[in-house]
Amino acid sequence: MNPAAETWLADTIRLARRLPAAVAPGILADRYLERLGWDQNADPDVPWIVFDGPSAVGKDTQIALAATVLRGRGLTVSVVGGTGVRTQLGPITDRAVETNAALPGRSRWTADYRLKAAAWEALRRHMPAPGSADIVLCNRGPLSQLVYSAVSGAPELLDTEPTRLEQSARPRDTHLLLSCPDDVVAARAHRRASVGDKPLRTLDTPEFIARANRAYHDLATYVPWVRVVEVSGGREENFATIMAVVDSVLPHDADRGGEDAA
Repeated sequence: MNPAAETWLADTIRLARRLPAAVAPGILADRYLERLGWDQNADPDVPWIVFDGPSAVGKDTQIALAATVLRGRGLTVSVVGGTGVRTQLGPITDRAVETNAALPGRSRWTADYRLKAAAWEALRRHMPAPGSADIVLCNRGPLSQLVYSAVSGAPELLDTEPTRLEQSARPRDTHLLLSCPDDVVAARAHRRASVGDKPLRTLDTPEFIARANRAYHDLATYVPWVRVVEVSGGREENFATIMAVVDSVLPHDADRGGEDAA
């Protein structure tokens, strides 16, 4: 990384640790956008469907299935991660989060959340460009960013951030909380690790899963734009449930386009 990039990174992390909570995500999002030279011309009419929930609940699987079906209907689908995964923003966010994690201080997890929340805000301002997509499917959004940072070490965020999240919600976005019991999530994490898909991590332990699940559901009762979707059944059963929700939020012209394309 060149000296200018190093300076930008250090300044960004310093701001993430020191800025007042009310302004931190917006200021940090501006820095991401400026760093990338991104415009703020996201098409306001393109719906986003954001898949949240604990690790191993099935987000990757369900997003991939939904994308395949929607593309088969002739729709242009963008698939992204809430911190910029699959875009130029992803590596920048990852580097900021990793560098922040290596620094000492009580503000580590608060800064972790702010860096991720700012990445979401930058992504949401920039994507999709007009005419480039019919729908965006996103793996983890602000709900997951809040839960994971809070459960990892900044529980006070659960008191301070829900109001800001509620105020910043966009009416065209649909946030799905994929939900199933703690033991089912833990079993899926172990099954995933046993076949070599992903190794077990701290966030796959029964203790972390239980705390995260509780935080997700507490937030879902407070934040009105979260839709809880039960996914404790089999893959096909869960997918049918999710697609019913996806179809309900698609624009009518997109539905017609899919029928014509078929």
